[in-house]
Amino acid sequence: MLTNQTDLLAKFNTGAFEHTLASGVDFTQENRDFTRNAFAGQGATNFLNPDPYRAPGAPLAPTASQLTNAGATTAGVFLADQVKINKYFEVLGGARYEQFRFQQDAPIATANLQSLARTDNLFSWRVGAVFHPTENSSIYIMRGTSFNPSAEQLTVSVATPATALSQFNLPPEKNETTEIGVKADIMDKRLSLAAAVFKTEKTNLRVTDPITNVANLIGSVEAPGFEASATGKLTDKWQIIASYTYVHARITKTTLPGQINNVPFITPDNSFSLWTTYDIDPKWQIGGGAFFTGSSYGDLPNTAVVPAYWRYDAMAAYKLTAKSTYSSTSIT
Repeated sequence: MLTNQTDLLAKFNTGAFEHTLASGVDFTQENRDFTRNAFAGQGATNFLNPDPYRAPGAPLAPTASQLTNAGATTAGVFLADQVKINKYFEVLGGARYEQFRFQQDAPIATANLQSLARTDNLFSWRVGAVFHPTENSSIYIMRGTSFNPSAEQLTVSVATPATALSQFNLPPEKNETTEIGVKADIMDKRLSLAAAVFKTEKTNLRVTDPITNVANLIGSVEAPGFEASATGKLTDKWQIIASYTYVHARITKTTLPGQINNVPFITPDNSFSLWTTYDIDPKWQIGGGAFFTGSSYGDLPNTAVVPAYWRYDAMAAYKLTAKSTYSSTSIT
């Protein structure tokens, strides 16, 4: 991945209103070689406790979907303005336009699938308002949109021609999110606390007909949830970032009756993270964290369960000079 992002921040007044204007352009180039092999003759093992010394087996020749490579180019521009009306109220609005171009090559697929390309032009927006009941606290409400192009993972399976072609012809899925939250700075503004309730609605979920193998944008998902976080310094040397998110995502519309009220795949209800660092002295810093991801499903029928898991990280960093950033080593 290669990315270039340029941002511009401007502050100015129009009469009694104070503006904070943010704008920018960004360009991203991603390439993915998705070549992989299935194996035959390998020893069986437990998925959660695999045997590293089992018989490895022999690689098979890749299938058409196992021998693909792809690239995507994204170019975007955005503009957002936050207007301070007085010390109690602010309003904000923003818009973004981007172009997503995708190209995939599958050299051993059927002729009409060996080279596929698509371009999506996307426009998203966000509006909101903020109320400051006190100097160090705020209550806000925001609503905005986002998109999921069909090829956002940089791969489209070419195992079934009808499915592959229908996916490439589909416009992006569209999401609309409404969020209401509160923020407060405590401990002389060293620690920031935040909590919010939100609801995301996907109004055109991709649904693949099991008979024709054709995908259409005819489903919907509702995902209400709650999140809370704490960020800042507990002391001058001890920093912390902690967050918890609960999402109740369910399919609310589909042409497949067995999927109604099912959970979208790889969408855990619960997730939690805790990261903390401590400055031993002006040059040395140590840190560690714990990250929890709740159980989820690997398919839309909700028959394949992905177990919940924890991940633990540790790091140490050394500041080379007074003006340099930390050079660190981490262990997961």
